[in-house]
Amino acid sequence: MTSIAEFRSTYGHPRIEDRIAAVRWAQDLAARQDWVVVDTETTGTRHLDEVVQVAVLDSGGETLLSTLLRPAQSIPVEVVRIHGITDARVASAPAFAEVRHELQALVAGKTVIAYNAEFDSRLLTQTAFRHRVPVLNARWECAMKRYSAFVGRWSERYGNYAYVALPRKGALAGQLHDALADCQATRELILEMAWCG
Repeated sequence: MTSIAEFRSTYGHPRIEDRIAAVRWAQDLAARQDWVVVDTETTGTRHLDEVVQVAVLDSGGETLLSTLLRPAQSIPVEVVRIHGITDARVASAPAFAEVRHELQALVAGKTVIAYNAEFDSRLLTQTAFRHRVPVLNARWECAMKRYSAFVGRWSERYGNYAYVALPRKGALAGQLHDALADCQATRELILEMAWCG
């Protein structure tokens, strides 16, 4: 069995206990079915931006929801370059208010996993306010923070682990962002982390 000192020497991880905690978190999820993965694509990152695509995947990998959403504002060209979602594509899509009830039902009583949960939860909240519907009631956990601890690239500047972009493998590599594809990549990443134990 490899000692912690040998592991640090081999893998260069500054705090192996954090990597172990990330693996245990993933193993705990892999052993349960009471979680879903949520991802969004948006009009941007600012405080008035909103969601233009949302997807929900269950713990077994089944797609529960994948839909474009019609925002109350135009999608900037620089954002279209990231996810390829144009105003024309969302013109006939439902507004957030039309899917909010279904989305709430899918996350109710579940742990909601997102790759950058802080961002997705904030944008869904902003979108709810913008469309004058209740904010989602959900318990969020961040796969990005766990994966960053797993990878272990320490940032002296921030005094924490440097965030790592969501690995997108195979057919997803190099493609435009898509909420469902990012849900699938997040779920696969969790399972890969679980198998590392």
